[in-house]
Amino acid sequence: MYPDDALVASVRSGDLAASVDLAASALPYALTPGPFDAAPDEGEPGLGTHYIRLFDVPATGTPCPLYGGALGGDRRATMEDLLRFYRHFGLSVVHAPERDLPDSVATVLEFLEYLVLREGDCAETEARTYRRAQRDVLERHLTRWSPVIRARVAGLDPADLYAAATALPRRLRPG
Repeated sequence: MYPDDALVASVRSGDLAASVDLAASALPYALTPGPFDAAPDEGEPGLGTHYIRLFDVPATGTPCPLYGGALGGDRRATMEDLLRFYRHFGLSVVHAPERDLPDSVATVLEFLEYLVLREGDCAETEARTYRRAQRDVLERHLTRWSPVIRARVAGLDPADLYAAATALPRRLRPG
């Protein structure tokens, strides 16, 4: 998602870095997330300019669209698979405020957030269903997309924030 003023302010203030560090400290292993407080200096192109260059219209190299189906594989099959996940849990992207596609990395991450929140609000037997769905979405989609995103972005001279964000999934080791 395009970096809005709130994200830029969060990066500049260090709030984003603090949030990422807090989340990393809750993991059952050591993780040093990276420079999530590194915004371009005044006078340099802003995060929005970098976002467009990396993910929408890069000046050089191959674009890195943040849509799983465009990162390799069959786009239609990817979207159909994700829609089945969403429908199984009573969700739809039809009325989503951002109106993004089912295979948008942001949409998939929001779905995983939903599953985690639901898992925390239910009994252990039901929680297993949510954990299984999380694992399936990660294995079938995000863990396949993240190396492609990381490689493409690395070749496009990313801003420090985007380099750190795209490198982070490689360093996560779910138990």
